[in-house]
Amino acid sequence: MDAESIDKISLTPPSDRWFGWSVSSGDYNGDGLADVVVGNPFRDGEVYVYYGKNSFPTTANKILSSPNAEDGFGFYVSSGDTNKDGFDDLAVAMDWGVNKVYVYEGTAAGLKDTPDKILTPPAGYPEYGFGHETSLEGDINGDGFSDLLIGARDDDRLLSNLSDSSSYLYVYYGSESGIDNQFSSFISYPGTGGISISSDGDLNADGFDDIAVSVAKVPPAGYFDVYVYRGSSNKNLASPQKISIPTPVINVFNRGTVSSAGDVNGDGFEDLLIGHEYADGAFEREGKVYLFFGSCSSLSSSPDVVIDNPNPEYNVRFGSALCGINDFNFDGFDDIVIGCPYSYDGDAYIYCGSPSGITNSPSLHLTEEGYFGWSVSPVGDIKGNGQNFFIVGEEMGGAHLYALNLSKDTDDATLPCISICSPTPKQHLDTCTVPVSGIASDNIGLGRVEIKVNDCEWQLVSGTSPWTALVELSKRGKNTIYVRAIDTAGNTKETSVDVIVNINSCNKDKNK
Repeated sequence: MDAESIDKISLTPPSDRWFGWSVSSGDYNGDGLADVVVGNPFRDGEVYVYYGKNSFPTTANKILSSPNAEDGFGFYVSSGDTNKDGFDDLAVAMDWGVNKVYVYEGTAAGLKDTPDKILTPPAGYPEYGFGHETSLEGDINGDGFSDLLIGARDDDRLLSNLSDSSSYLYVYYGSESGIDNQFSSFISYPGTGGISISSDGDLNADGFDDIAVSVAKVPPAGYFDVYVYRGSSNKNLASPQKISIPTPVINVFNRGTVSSAGDVNGDGFEDLLIGHEYADGAFEREGKVYLFFGSCSSLSSSPDVVIDNPNPEYNVRFGSALCGINDFNFDGFDDIVIGCPYSYDGDAYIYCGSPSGITNSPSLHLTEEGYFGWSVSPVGDIKGNGQNFFIVGEEMGGAHLYALNLSKDTDDATLPCISICSPTPKQHLDTCTVPVSGIASDNIGLGRVEIKVNDCEWQLVSGTSPWTALVELSKRGKNTIYVRAIDTAGNTKETSVDVIVNINSCNKDKNK
């Protein structure tokens, strides 16, 4: 994989300079294509919405503005389906001191113009920086609704002693009416001054997404703590596993960054990324990333893989942004992207998964101007052609989408795999209309699956793995159903199944 095999889409930034500060993705209009949002919290702030389409737009289809002209709208953005209606929703947080999170629900027409929910801490609860970490991707209690995590912290300017500082986690659960207005759980982390949260990974494969919370210890502690809470149907967030990450003793709050890596080693457990942007190596604050493999038990107390900055320099902060990007290269293992925004222009590195996890060397190095790598997010298929995109934002005005262009892999000659699960061979049927289903796979990625009956024309089916179709058989007696998988390099594999029709009324021309 090299730069020549990558498709890139650069989104047109407005004149304001913070476009790309935050990025997220979801299917807000339920059309099966991934959509993209880019936050620009400069002054009042705006959020730019791009809807998936075969010819993906580079200028926004919709712009959301601060409802009350308050500062920093779009500082954080996060997406998930809070009411299980098939449309992803969007949480938008404000700048420091505004202390609000707005939730916009998706519809068949896309995101609404005005927020459906306005979340603020109740009287008497900590509010400073409320929303300065949000995560809406996960389903913590397994009820099918996305749940919202919101971070906050004390305003250390108001503290007489820095050691009195605390960070806080608010947990709001989704429901048929969307995100609850009242939080369900509130957790305090005394002696800390910053928080990073993630809720989009099932680390122990029990069907419940888990929560990772990283909190900065008050200087000069020399470490930060990561708490891992197991999801459950009873919403019990007690007894987390705590992992302490050593950090240089500096007069800043170093909270680390946490995110799901996806399943990078293909063992069925999602894995955890912890970014340590202030880690020292050959240079101070060059940055480092730790990978912990998921399992049916607790995570290891030390990282399974340590990823060093591949181009270390002073204070470039490798690992300040990171996330899993699904299976970017279609090899069956999830992959990750790591940002390094304070190098000369900014960098993002792609690391590909394998049976042994992630190697210490990146598979791809991307660079742009403007503190590129400041924000990252998985995206998915924005064009309906099977490509798996991710997005990288710049602190100073830019956002770029990347996907592997598998049609450029001209050396691949491996045939796809395809099988028919239903109907079964020689099955007798008393109907002409038959549902057909199966699975397919390929080493570089499937382009499409097609089906035909007897000598009729090939037709596109729904999905690739699993795939489904509804066909009309054309005659009494034996009918042959053919399916074929075509990968992105044009390699084709075909299979078939014979079924027996017991009636005379089938339409010979239905599938023509």
